[in-house]
Amino acid sequence: MRYLFILLVVYTIVMSIRKKSFLDVDGMKFTLPTPFKTSSLGLGIGFLATMLGVGGSVITVPFLRKRGLAMLHAVSLANPLSLPIAIVGATTSIATGLQQPGLPEWCLGFVYMPAFLGIVLEGFIGVPLGTHIAQHLPDRLFSKIYFILLVVVVLIMVFE
Repeated sequence: MRYLFILLVVYTIVMSIRKKSFLDVDGMKFTLPTPFKTSSLGLGIGFLATMLGVGGSVITVPFLRKRGLAMLHAVSLANPLSLPIAIVGATTSIATGLQQPGLPEWCLGFVYMPAFLGIVLEGFIGVPLGTHIAQHLPDRLFSKIYFILLVVVVLIMVFE
């Protein structure tokens, strides 16, 4: 799964560089995809994200940028989509790991509860702070920062 995730992010990075619409949507008008395309893409993103254990924004944000959406709005729409993916992933990890012998203390299935609580609590700090910062960034700078974070994630995953 790790290598599939790396391939997915590398593909996203390459396509973003190739299309150039990721870094610059100035002058582009947002076009709403057809309901069929939206549903198909949503199912595909949800499936991939759940299987890879990631939020769907790594795929959704570049898609919305390609359609002409400002970075602030693309991220604002994509990030809440991670919640249902996280709920399904966590529930599945708990259910499949409940009967697994030899798990470390503080595990509920395959979910390590101190880490889970830390992530949730840090979200209450990080989300408002990130929202405040994002609202004051120029679109092009915001997209460059997001793009750099994708590259950093790939490098960490490759060399970890």
